[in-house]
Amino acid sequence: MYRKRLNNLYEAANRVDINNRSKIVIFSDCHRGDGGNSDNFAKNENLYYHALRCYYSYGYTYIEAGDTDELWENKRLSDIVDAHTEIYRLLCKFYKRNRLYMLYGNHDMAKLNERNSKCIESYFNKEICDGVDIETDVTFYEALVLRYYSSEKEILITHGHQVDFLNYDLWRLTRLMVRYVWRPLESIGFKDPTNASTSRKHRKKIERHLSNWASDNVPIITGHTHRPRFPEEGDAPYFNSGSCVNYRGITCIEISDGMIMLVMWKHDTRPDGSVYVTREVIGGPEHLNKYFVKKDMSISGLPELI
Repeated sequence: MYRKRLNNLYEAANRVDINNRSKIVIFSDCHRGDGGNSDNFAKNENLYYHALRCYYSYGYTYIEAGDTDELWENKRLSDIVDAHTEIYRLLCKFYKRNRLYMLYGNHDMAKLNERNSKCIESYFNKEICDGVDIETDVTFYEALVLRYYSSEKEILITHGHQVDFLNYDLWRLTRLMVRYVWRPLESIGFKDPTNASTSRKHRKKIERHLSNWASDNVPIITGHTHRPRFPEEGDAPYFNSGSCVNYRGITCIEISDGMIMLVMWKHDTRPDGSVYVTREVIGGPEHLNKYFVKKDMSISGLPELI
């Protein structure tokens, strides 16, 4: 079933043409919250803001690959916008220059309802957007396809929950359980068994499905599992951007000059004890053309970062 679902998604997805001059950055799983004790994004907000500001300055197009807003634990998107206004102000700058694509995942699928759509549009207004009121027609995609010079060289970008029965087919029930059962239990040490980022068995099954599909079709970039992944030699062309809620830092996928790489932004210290933000390439870089060649592939990945 998951193969058919991904096939249909790939065929129907909007195509975005890229070339060796294109600059793309892909973040997923920010899980931006309301600023309270359960807001897992809050600890890395400054890292994320600094990284995103750098990407904006260097002319990157920003793709949010789902679960960027935490709408399972929080009912109102407006509370999240109020808690992280500077982030949305920066997103508005990307939007005004046609350099923003927003995908939804299981945790922010509620953006598709009318109330949350209007809230999203509300932060592209005079108050947020430097006093300029702009026309908005915000689109939330389930998937995008990057078309590298031709239709024979395409990369699918989606959140990845489409291969996860609990978080796709039963997402409303799972959201209910997370909001009212597992959220309070997690605060005293229990792990949510529906969470692809905390259940090792669950995560490996998802990665296997995504890897198998990529082996038979086109390269795929997802999030969802929170486990950053850059394929090693002989692996299936399955990439994962990781998350922004890791204690060690935040990870993302960069594409520029025809190259793709996995990057971590983190805090480091100088000999004098001062703290600074550093960007570290932890996967690649490799030329995109490497991943359009069909061959026997398997799945491995990077060491655990969580």
